[in-house]
Amino acid sequence: MSLPVQKENTPSARRGLSRLQKPNSSPTWLRYAMQFLLAVVLMLFGWWWGWGEPTLIALLEGEGPDFITTMLTYHQSLDPLIRNNSFYVSLIEAALLRVGLMFGLSAMLLWLGWPALSRRWHLFLQEPVRPQALAVFRIICFGTLLYYPDYETILRMSALPAAVLVPPPGWHWILNHFQPSPGLLSGLIAAYQIAAVAALLGFRTRWTALATVVLGLWVL
Repeated sequence: MSLPVQKENTPSARRGLSRLQKPNSSPTWLRYAMQFLLAVVLMLFGWWWGWGEPTLIALLEGEGPDFITTMLTYHQSLDPLIRNNSFYVSLIEAALLRVGLMFGLSAMLLWLGWPALSRRWHLFLQEPVRPQALAVFRIICFGTLLYYPDYETILRMSALPAAVLVPPPGWHWILNHFQPSPGLLSGLIAAYQIAAVAALLGFRTRWTALATVVLGLWVL
């Protein structure tokens, strides 16, 4: 004789039942993420229209972090007659408008297409596939990393004095601690090529892929 089972009618049980009934509905974290990104975009717009132009003028006059003022000075020197204050104001406003439009369209497409996207992502992670597909991707990825770099140009650039080298913003500390030289770069290029070939062939792929990325950050 079986006893009747009483269904639990609590908020957590209702939420669990709702998730079971709609497994691909847009999750709560996605809504929170979109709200956060929207707040960031609105803060950027508000900051620009409140304090952006005076800050930009101060940076163009050399007041501010060295790597930003150096980069702006170099950029202005390429075409000083055109690249004035109004040029940079228009450039930043166009960039902010594009960021806003890109965020709006991306958020709308992600929200509307989340059920299909989550279903396809689940199938991509869980559905068994042939290992040949991963092998083809690995060969294309690391083959491109081997073929793309111009190693002769990299060696010529490493022979230049550090004063004329302009690293990306935030990377100046590397030149302060590691000065490039043709001898050092020759060894790093050889190690980079060995790691990329090993990853391409599938030998210890996790470690060789990591070594390729780490060496590529410096070599490339």
